[in-house]
Amino acid sequence: MIAGNLRNKKRLLLMFYIGGKKYAIDAKTIKEIIPIVKIESIAEDSDNIFGYINYRGTMIPVIDLALKLTGNPSKKLLSTRIIIINTGSSLIDNTLIGMIAEKVTETKHIDDNEIKYPVLEENEKLLNGIIYENDVIVRCIKYDQLLPNTNSAGLTE
Repeated sequence: MIAGNLRNKKRLLLMFYIGGKKYAIDAKTIKEIIPIVKIESIAEDSDNIFGYINYRGTMIPVIDLALKLTGNPSKKLLSTRIIIINTGSSLIDNTLIGMIAEKVTETKHIDDNEIKYPVLEENEKLLNGIIYENDVIVRCIKYDQLLPNTNSAGLTE
């Protein structure tokens, strides 16, 4: 039974695009994927928050990943979605945020050893490794770095 313990751990990733580049996020952090809905902007919002949505009776912050990473807003495509993720460390710590991403249409199972961890530049601090997929670099998003410190309501402290 030792051989069973030596197998690589598999994980499921959700794939999407930002500015023409392919990205991924670990599916275990995803609560739900929803179509684009009305996003309320508040004048005092920081540069990190695009706006807020009413998600099942709770206002949660939404980040436009394309705007954050490229300076250009996400394209309005039929496949553009809001990915609701739980940034908390447990089921009790339920800190939700929404991420707008383009071409949210694919999932992929990978072995942990397929993720490479190169030295990243300062402006790449949202990345948590890369995957090579048929000569294409897939950048893994570090979801817990999307917002500064948040409280249980998802608001910046």
